[in-house]
Amino acid sequence: ASRPILLLAHSHGAVAAYGLARALGSRARKLLICARRSVHGPTPPLLREVWNVETKSEFGQLSDEAVLRGLVAAYQSTALAPHAEMPRASWPPAVSETVGLARKLYTSPLGLCSEEDIVRALGSFEPPDGPPPLSLPIVALAAAREAAQGETAAKMGEWGKLTSGGFRLHTVPNVDHMGIVLNKEAQCILVDEMV
Repeated sequence: ASRPILLLAHSHGAVAAYGLARALGSRARKLLICARRSVHGPTPPLLREVWNVETKSEFGQLSDEAVLRGLVAAYQSTALAPHAEMPRASWPPAVSETVGLARKLYTSPLGLCSEEDIVRALGSFEPPDGPPPLSLPIVALAAAREAAQGETAAKMGEWGKLTSGGFRLHTVPNVDHMGIVLNKEAQCILVDEMV
């Protein structure tokens, strides 16, 4: 017998989890998403909204300074913000490493953050015609300290249009994009939603 599957994803992993939920059909029992805008809907893809580029190759052409400014704008990182207006040569190694990791992620096929990625992974960037593609419950956790250009609760609310199985949106206070998965309140919400 097939076992039911619960899917949990953070940030860009939500695109893959949504695609997997569609592929699994009734075996997928619930989709839990932390800090990621809906894969379909009126909100532009992250690369367009934050860096004003359409493709991974365009992102790859950005300067390291532009990448850092976008990371600060999208994720409000207090660790990165003081360096956003400094020349690259004065950055500490951790900032350079973070920019390098972002560059790898957003130019990799695994990044799933441009319209072309969504189309390749899911077949379309536009919401599907007809009934919602999923019938399982979707639960979304938004970080209250998410930047306006980041994965806000308003953008995450669009996930509700992709299921007929119910949708709940929780906003976790005093937490940012990356901190949500380590936050005790968020962890309690996830555990409660898993049962």
